[in-house]
Amino acid sequence: MKKLVLFLSILAISSTYAGTADPNYEEITDVQFDVVRSFDVLDTETGYSHRIDAQKRGGDKSIKVRIVGQNNWAYKIKIEVDGIEHEKTYHVTKRYLKEALDMATAYNYIRLNRTIGEVGNPPVEPCGDNTVSTSLRPRPRPVYVDEIFEEPENIITNNQKWKAGCEVLENRGSLSAQDSESKSKLAQCMKSIQNSITRQGTLTNRGQIFKNLYRYLRPEEQHFAAMVFTAQGEAGILVRDINGGERHPEEMMMIMKVIDNRVRNSNEDATRAGKKGDTRALDIALDPWQFSMYNHNEDNWRQMMLPGRNQEFDTAIDAYMKFGTADFKPKPDVDHVYHYHANWMLPTNDAWGANFRANQDNWELNVKVDGELLRQPNPMYNENNASDRKKIAKSWKRQRHIFYKPIDTDGKIVDGDDWHWTVRKPFRS
Repeated sequence: MKKLVLFLSILAISSTYAGTADPNYEEITDVQFDVVRSFDVLDTETGYSHRIDAQKRGGDKSIKVRIVGQNNWAYKIKIEVDGIEHEKTYHVTKRYLKEALDMATAYNYIRLNRTIGEVGNPPVEPCGDNTVSTSLRPRPRPVYVDEIFEEPENIITNNQKWKAGCEVLENRGSLSAQDSESKSKLAQCMKSIQNSITRQGTLTNRGQIFKNLYRYLRPEEQHFAAMVFTAQGEAGILVRDINGGERHPEEMMMIMKVIDNRVRNSNEDATRAGKKGDTRALDIALDPWQFSMYNHNEDNWRQMMLPGRNQEFDTAIDAYMKFGTADFKPKPDVDHVYHYHANWMLPTNDAWGANFRANQDNWELNVKVDGELLRQPNPMYNENNASDRKKIAKSWKRQRHIFYKPIDTDGKIVDGDDWHWTVRKPFRS
């Protein structure tokens, strides 16, 4: 019995020492995170859920979150509005909270403040029996640095050197979605790319970060970043199943297909003109005013590229691994799809050729990826009606992408690659 007591004492002392020696064991209960995306919280006392809205661009309301505890499924948080922290504690699903907070800024704060001390005890679970001693109530697990953040690899600015995890891209054609080890490596690769191009979140200038994609990444890493960033930023919300089932990477794979089609078209167009085609997937993705997530007035590029802002690359990586062997139909039309848009907006009448709006229904292509139809229109809403498009924009369940056959400037469907445009490459040096 004495040996057991001695062993437990040594274990407790070792655990305490580990908790103080390793910075990853610092509790983060005093770290405040800025809210960058709206999210839902649950009031466990009343059962009601509430929407916490992110600050609008140019708004003057300050919203911050402090994580004060956790259970198996959720973080417990307190909310500060305009400098005043509310006493009430809310629950929020772990995954969605990470998406909603400015993780990059908070991470840099922690790196500069490794002497963070514990401030008070996290709240305990509500207990209906007030006669139970407080000391006997279960204390929720504290939240530590390494549960929120993963220590990034060193910044690598050499475009000849593999970023951590990215070495599996050397044999991109052999990637298989069933290979969990390669998928884990690609998740690490994505974090390494984010840390390198933003210098661990210290860079926020859009043009500088876009240029760093070329300057710091190997060609294979550029391709991976272009495909995954664009697919996630353009179709991240559309992979969710309307009925709560498994996610659908097909939506993202079709975005990748459009990029791939444009790369091939641009290079073949150059060959026909007697020039050497050198257009890459990254050139297509960053071509100004083509993929809206990269526009200067959009925030999606930040969500994709700044470390910690977006934790949900799993489906996009899955789509990337499947893309090389995916079956796109109908052939040959699907190999010449260069245009698409969200169904809650409508391009101008001459955006993609004369009289676009009059012919758009005839030009739409109903695509299948690996035998699966992409999202179909909701029969309750007329996508050609401005009022209905406003209603569609309010719910992700009503939204979809509309893909088109190749259209020339005269407003006619063209045959295959008989479609031409100039790829602008302002960030490539």
